[in-house]
Amino acid sequence: EQIIRQIADAYQNKSGIYTRAEIEAITGYNSDHVERIVKRSIGKTLSEYGRSFLIQKAADLLQHTDLGIGDICESLGYSNRYYFNQIFCREYGVTPSQYRKMTR
Repeated sequence: EQIIRQIADAYQNKSGIYTRAEIEAITGYNSDHVERIVKRSIGKTLSEYGRSFLIQKAADLLQHTDLGIGDICESLGYSNRYYFNQIFCREYGVTPSQYRKMTR
């Protein structure tokens, strides 16, 4: 539980995915061990868990700012807007532009 909390707190303060070395520095544990704990507790890999925080940030930016979708992608570390749209769609069931229209 403590490891999950440490990772969640870290992701709340970062825009981007952590490297395995950064995860080890944050938790003090081997990243493979952390991966197993996260998978067992959350049901997601470390990458999936990290991406969920990024997509939540994207949703918040879409809802509360006038930033363009491309700008939001870049600010969160996504260089491929098509890939970003796919991930966002998987999480929310709609494209980022549809989400923005629905939430305003």
